[in-house]
Amino acid sequence: MASLYDELQVAPTAPATELRRAYHRRARLLHPDLHRDRPPAEQAEADEALRRLNRAWDVLGDVEERGRYDRSIGLVPLYADGDPDTGAHGGLWYRPGVWLTAVGVAVVLIVVTAYAGTPGGGPAGGPTTTTSPVGRCLLPEGAVEGFGPCGPGDRRIGSVATNGSDCPAGTVAHAVRGRPVIVCLDDPTPTTLGQQ
Repeated sequence: MASLYDELQVAPTAPATELRRAYHRRARLLHPDLHRDRPPAEQAEADEALRRLNRAWDVLGDVEERGRYDRSIGLVPLYADGDPDTGAHGGLWYRPGVWLTAVGVAVVLIVVTAYAGTPGGGPAGGPTTTTSPVGRCLLPEGAVEGFGPCGPGDRRIGSVATNGSDCPAGTVAHAVRGRPVIVCLDDPTPTTLGQQ
C-alpha cells in the first residue's frame, strides 16, 4: 500500500511548501478536463488517482492531521510548534536564533584570529607589531621608533636574539627600551664606520 507521501511523490521529511507544490503539480496532471477525450477506463483511472491525491493533501496539508498520520505509520513528526517548516524538515535555518548564534560565533572568530599571534596581543598591523630591525641602526634614546637608517658612526644591528648570551662574537647585546627584543649591535670599528 502506497503512503500518502508516495501519492504526492515527496519524502516524509518534505516541508509544507514542497508538499503544496507537489500537490498542485500532480492535481494539474490529473485534472478531469485533461482526460475528457480519453477512453472511459482511463478517465476512471485518472479520477481515482485524483481522489487519492486529494485525500493525501487533506491529511498532509493539515499540520495536526499530518502529525497523527506520521505517528500512525511509525514516523516521529520532525517539526515543532505546529509548523512543519520550523523543524527538521529543512527548517532549522528558518529560526532567527540560529542565525544570530552563527553570526556571533563568526564575529568572535574574526576578532580572535585578528589578535592571535601578534606581540602584545594587539591587532595585526597595529602599533604593537614589530618589523625586523636587522640591517638598520639603533637610534638615540628618546626616538619614537628605536631603529632607523644608518649614518656615519652608527651601530648597525647585526641580528636579533632572545637573550644577550645568544649574540654572535664581535657584537654587543643591547636591550631596546619599550620592546621585548635584544639586538646584537655590530662593533663600530674603522672597517664598518659609514658603511651601509
